[in-house]
Amino acid sequence: MGMTIQITDISPSLPSSVFKCNHPYSIYEGAQRLTLLEERAQETQTAGKVTIQIFEDNESEATYHDDMYIGEDNGYALISYVEERLKVLFPENEGDIAILIEKLTDAYTYDTRQTEMIEPTVQVVQEHVEAEPIIPVTSTKETPKGTKKPVEVRQSVKQTRKVQRPSIRLSRKKVGIVLGTALGVLLITIAIIFSVAAYQSKSLAEEEPPNEAVQQKYAAFIRDKKYTDAAKTSPERVLEIENLIVEQGDIAALRTFQAAYPTTEGAFDIACLEKRWDKVITYQKAEQTKERQYMLAFSYLKVGNVGEAEKRNVALKSNTMKKLISDYRILTNNIAISESNLKKAGLSVAEKQSIASNLKEYKAQLETLGEE
Repeated sequence: MGMTIQITDISPSLPSSVFKCNHPYSIYEGAQRLTLLEERAQETQTAGKVTIQIFEDNESEATYHDDMYIGEDNGYALISYVEERLKVLFPENEGDIAILIEKLTDAYTYDTRQTEMIEPTVQVVQEHVEAEPIIPVTSTKETPKGTKKPVEVRQSVKQTRKVQRPSIRLSRKKVGIVLGTALGVLLITIAIIFSVAAYQSKSLAEEEPPNEAVQQKYAAFIRDKKYTDAAKTSPERVLEIENLIVEQGDIAALRTFQAAYPTTEGAFDIACLEKRWDKVITYQKAEQTKERQYMLAFSYLKVGNVGEAEKRNVALKSNTMKKLISDYRILTNNIAISESNLKKAGLSVAEKQSIASNLKEYKAQLETLGEE
């Protein structure tokens, strides 16, 4: 699987910060840096060339050594560019070229998987909560020589003077009156509380069924796939039911539920399941869960709006979407090259058939990109 790529020379007109000359990069990282270089060149309307060397593991001599012209979309498709160049330079070595391209593709795929295994670290910011100051406990162990003894922080505690409350002396008769009155008030209060609680319990029992019974009915309707009945039982759980249907991929059930309980989220999800990517974009005001953010970026890619897909993925930070965008560029570039090659004069029948076959395969891959 191991292959590396080096840039040994770069035109002064191109941004040199993208590559370190003579530095070995993995095939995946090299392809990504060439894509970035191509983007910057087109943004600044500059052009130039880079000299590429590709090495196999434990080989001191380059397996591939050639120039690539940046500013002409070549940087978007490293592997297809190498393949086309080799076919032009060495048309008689078709078998060797196929073996090298297969190795490059395997190395690219392996490097991509290794990259995707590294998930971005999510920092959790805890809210500041005021707490009582803590007095550190001074250790009884001796401090090792050569180290500074930690400074002990002591909490200053202000002493307060206790205030003695005056004692009240009552006669036994008065004490009895006070206790009797207090006991009577307490009994009346308890009676009122029990009366109110009993009335409320009776009212709740008459007006609403117990929560447990509602939950049991809801669970039964969901189990039997009676989604509209479940929504009638618990109308506050409409979106939860809609998401459950989407997870099961039941388009017919989702259409029925959407007709009874229409939501923007339901319309968004139906368009996704039906693969109507242009329609998905019109419902982007739906509540944007992580899954819907991904599907929105994916829809932009499927309609050919690569820039908007990349923009959406800035916040999403999906390695899968990043790879799909890269693959989309490679495929569209391969299609453009194949269509251009078909127009060349002097091609044999076999060459035309080969190019046409590749073109058909590229278009099929583009059509189903990301839908497996």
